[in-house]
Amino acid sequence: MVVDYRKLNSITEKDHYPLPNIEDQLERLAGHTCFTTLDMASGYHQLRVAEDSKPFTAFVTPDGHYQYKRVPFGLTNAPAVFQRAINEILGPLRFSYALAYLDDILIISKGIDQGLERLEVVLKTFKSAGLTLNKRKCLFLQGEVEYLGSVISEGQVKPSPQKIKAVRNFPTLQNVHDVRKFLGLASYFRKYVKDFARKAKPLTILTKASTPWTWSQTEQGAFDLLKKELGEEPVLALFDPKLETQLHTDASKDGFGAILLQKQLNGAWKPVQYMSQQTSSCESGYHSYELETLAIVVAVRKFRNYLYGRRFTIVTDCNALRLTWTKRDLTPRIGRWWIELQEYDFDVNYRPGTQMKHVDALSRKPPVISLIKESDWLQCVQNMDDECGRIKNEIENGLSKDYRIVEGKICRVVNNENKLLIPKDVRWRIVRQYHDENGHPGFKRTYESISKNYWFAKMKRFVTKYINACIPCLCAKKPTGKRRGYLHPIPKQQLKAIMNHGKIILPKYNEVST
Repeated sequence: MVVDYRKLNSITEKDHYPLPNIEDQLERLAGHTCFTTLDMASGYHQLRVAEDSKPFTAFVTPDGHYQYKRVPFGLTNAPAVFQRAINEILGPLRFSYALAYLDDILIISKGIDQGLERLEVVLKTFKSAGLTLNKRKCLFLQGEVEYLGSVISEGQVKPSPQKIKAVRNFPTLQNVHDVRKFLGLASYFRKYVKDFARKAKPLTILTKASTPWTWSQTEQGAFDLLKKELGEEPVLALFDPKLETQLHTDASKDGFGAILLQKQLNGAWKPVQYMSQQTSSCESGYHSYELETLAIVVAVRKFRNYLYGRRFTIVTDCNALRLTWTKRDLTPRIGRWWIELQEYDFDVNYRPGTQMKHVDALSRKPPVISLIKESDWLQCVQNMDDECGRIKNEIENGLSKDYRIVEGKICRVVNNENKLLIPKDVRWRIVRQYHDENGHPGFKRTYESISKNYWFAKMKRFVTKYINACIPCLCAKKPTGKRRGYLHPIPKQQLKAIMNHGKIILPKYNEVST
């Protein structure tokens, strides 16, 4: 029976006792092979309601007026009260091998014998507290169990098949309300999906109040892709504090991406969690070095419960991060980020971008780039760019003499030569390739190298701005010209007039003729 307590809940003083963090619970499972799940019989009803609070639970039926003696479902403070009671009953056991999330209890052990001993201790504790269990929902000494929406086994975790089935069978979205419901369900499993933020972006945009409702192939494709990714039941490794840990990060103007990996006993690196996040309109204008640094900050914040107090390695494709880790003269923004990272114990390793494709896709706007040939990436980017689409229509209608299509790619005609047109979203990537990964040459050499094969509007200004903001160049290259000294005060001249912007009231003066 369910009672509508909405009015009562609206005037009830809230109990803010916290529920356990699910990620913290799963983190403690590494190294265990035997699991027991216990479920309370009508969980809330096992706690008594205080005498002075019973009248507030009253309800009316055709048979009369009643009030609860036990805690009913629907009260706003019921979860907090129940969690506090379970924690007090388990006592120190909940810090070692008895994990409790409301009425879901998980007992972990490294074998059946140890599991039997721990199960006996927990059952005696519950018996002394007067708690009863639902035998049909309990699983004893299993190698694989479902807990808090995930299926856990020795060293790995994957999403619950029932939850995945709900995502896979989700009907086509008809309105914004349906989009929010689907994203809420799918986001619970975002740690299992590479590039979740990028793949869900077409649907996320629909939830904005300023976006009109449109359901095209783009939105349908994102919807189907998320259902397909989750339908494959991806598997992640359980985090083990004893194993070597690496954090791989990457960034672009579209978003940040990171993968937390651990080296298993067999020498293989397995992912523990994925992270992806869209950049804000302000962040998208940052320099590439700033974006790469911010990607590390965002990833470390996300995985703080795994990384804090432990030694780990950050792997990035931005060599400037490793070079400037020990620099003292940094911009205020970069300096604040590095100060935040100082409380962590880590090393920074550099890997070329060609070896970071597994995380590079998490931060890029078109998630399909990693699935196509390297030689066709520019054509794919051009096909997804609005400006390139407009130019292509003009070429096909014979309205443009400055552009032509060569082997499926849009080219700009410069002195009778075809230069590949670079869309706005990836211009910084081309400049970075010819500047950062080519020894940080000056403007002339960088510009000449790019202009041999590529073209985009205001290329000189873009390259100049990029090089002037390059942190390694600013740190390594000595300033030219005469060295400036300290400022000195300028001596005042005698009888020099000084203008002061102010209002002075002078006494009246009566002119007297001589």
